[in-house]
Amino acid sequence: MDVAFGGVFSMCNRLVRVFVCLCIVIGALHEGFIADAQANGRITFTGKIFHITQPGRSLDEEFADDTVPPGQWMLSGSWRMEIDPDFLAVTQWKHNMIMLRTVEGDNPLPKDMHGNATRNTHTVQLLFRDGKVRSLNFQTGFGRITGTMDTMKNGKQQFLGDDVEILLTGGRGFKGMTNLEIRFVTEQDTVTNFSTSEDTASEAQNAREHFGELILGMVQKITVAE
Repeated sequence: MDVAFGGVFSMCNRLVRVFVCLCIVIGALHEGFIADAQANGRITFTGKIFHITQPGRSLDEEFADDTVPPGQWMLSGSWRMEIDPDFLAVTQWKHNMIMLRTVEGDNPLPKDMHGNATRNTHTVQLLFRDGKVRSLNFQTGFGRITGTMDTMKNGKQQFLGDDVEILLTGGRGFKGMTNLEIRFVTEQDTVTNFSTSEDTASEAQNAREHFGELILGMVQKITVAE
């Protein structure tokens, strides 16, 4: 009797282990989920953008372009994103920032038509659409949202239809995410530049080339609707 019971117990134990392993594998392969008991309402992220970059200079120099004027660019602004956990979609996105040129080394600032040094200061509005939540796991501190980004310069269309990934990272636990990455993943030869010949916009083919692949920022607040 004891031997039979021990055999049944051992078999049940093995079945439980197999079930747990399957759950882990399925969870690892599954895209489009939100993992946190508290995230049962609309989730809103708000934060700031602060990034220093240089158009035409990607992190791996894949898009290096010697024709880009000297000097880095400083990006500073704010962003807000609302996510619907039921539809795994971005329902609202707001962004606005200022972009201005800094001085790098001995390179002078470019000059305007009157010969005055200019930082070419302008505003940038990133319009995010078709946002889909691929992962938003507060337990591991990682979120990934994909979609399409349109870029406005001083309220005018500059780039249209760039593929992007928005990454949220940081500490574990609800409201632990602190970092924002807007990654432009458009293919190198894809042309999304929508600027007219009258504009003094970048000659980059797409926003990935223009911004140098990514824009960094921070998450300041995470709230969940009741």
